[in-house]
Amino acid sequence: MKIILQMYPSATARVACEVAYCLEICTLKALTLQDIPEDWSLPSILQVVIGLSARLFPDAQNTTWTGQDGYRCEHAVQTLANLVELASKSSDFLASHCSLILNVFYACLHTTNISGAEKIRWNAALASSRLLRRISNGNALVDVLCKAFNTDPYFKVRAYAGLSLLLQLLCGPSIQQTSSILNCSLQFLSTDLRHYFTKPVAADALQYQVVCPYIAGRLLLQAGILSLRGLGQDLKEGLRNLNRIVEELEENEALSENLKNSWQYAKDAKVAAPVVVKGNAGGITGGGLARMPKQPMVISFAERYSLLQTLNLGEAIDELSGAVKTFEIEVRIAISASLLTPELVQGLTRLIHVMTIG
Repeated sequence: MKIILQMYPSATARVACEVAYCLEICTLKALTLQDIPEDWSLPSILQVVIGLSARLFPDAQNTTWTGQDGYRCEHAVQTLANLVELASKSSDFLASHCSLILNVFYACLHTTNISGAEKIRWNAALASSRLLRRISNGNALVDVLCKAFNTDPYFKVRAYAGLSLLLQLLCGPSIQQTSSILNCSLQFLSTDLRHYFTKPVAADALQYQVVCPYIAGRLLLQAGILSLRGLGQDLKEGLRNLNRIVEELEENEALSENLKNSWQYAKDAKVAAPVVVKGNAGGITGGGLARMPKQPMVISFAERYSLLQTLNLGEAIDELSGAVKTFEIEVRIAISASLLTPELVQGLTRLIHVMTIG
């Protein structure tokens, strides 16, 4: 590790990319072993990784190394997430460096003007799922991911931003984050998705495009479930969220139509799952690092997707069915506790009907 860090100050763009690559491997190995080597200084490693994430190297834009920015930042942002996981037992380290790390993620999610910008954004969106599990002040990052899910021109970014948001909802976040994600899902589902699907995309982006409507539906349901469960703690905000769903359903024909198509979106997501949530099925592992099935000397970094695999995207139809049933159960509980108005009960019942019957 010491040798790797010593290479950084005088690194060219190419060398910096290799340094970032090595740092991700080293931190991933440490995560696998669940042990931080005694000679590692996390603050020193963090300082270098942040530099690799944010700095443009002198020869980064020349004709020989135009792609190095993207690869360097890809490994750097994933390494940042690894470092946060490694330091999760050290609250002092996280507290003193969290703002700095979050700022790097914000910058990466907004990167547009350098080579490999799309690669940087989708890796930041993907790594955010791990970062959000370890920090307590992720509201701003959630807001950035919400914006990316609805507006990023690159569907791979949108898909991973949405999946990170869904993972965050399943962890039971604050009501503020729940409200932000609910608004995000309603914004997506309240548009005419016929136009969304007619946008021309590259062949390798198609699976990421088709998975987003399913993600949006799951976000809506899970945010609704959390709002119902939270009525006992924050009645005002919970009711505001539920009323927002009902009002949008009554006023927006596109939302109703998109919810009717939820099962088709789930079928599409199931087909897209192997591409979107990459695993190491049929491959081998060596040294605690996943390898390419047909190229055992090539590291696949499949561990980056380990959290996403818990979403069971390959079983999207069953997952959607379970979410609808859970939502229905929570509505019944809220009704029995006299927490919902008759109008709200009627609207939520309509939502269940639309997503059940299609």
